[in-house]
Amino acid sequence: MQRMANELKECKKSELRCKEKAKSVVEQAKTISKQMGDEKAAALNQREAIEHEFVALKQQHDNLQQQHSAANAAAATAATAAAAAAAEGVVGVEQAMQHQLNHLQEALQVA
Repeated sequence: MQRMANELKECKKSELRCKEKAKSVVEQAKTISKQMGDEKAAALNQREAIEHEFVALKQQHDNLQQQHSAANAAAATAATAAAAAAAEGVVGVEQAMQHQLNHLQEALQVA
């Protein structure tokens, strides 16, 4: 009878240890779940920041392409102006350069 009582006592102790271990495992799972949630939120925030940066870089790229196109148009206008200056009889390198500069400035103001 005493032996059965001792076995029952040991069984209850074992049950308590199992419950405590289960409680510990549940707490660890909650902690891991929270960490994963925090990491997911951080990753989403990082993704959003990267998307904003991408949009800004795309806008910058578009602006640079527009500036490049304007510069090409200005160069074409300058070349035309240089040809016109030559046809108009503009003499001297300095005078021709000033004439081209004036046309470039006009073209850039339009752009």
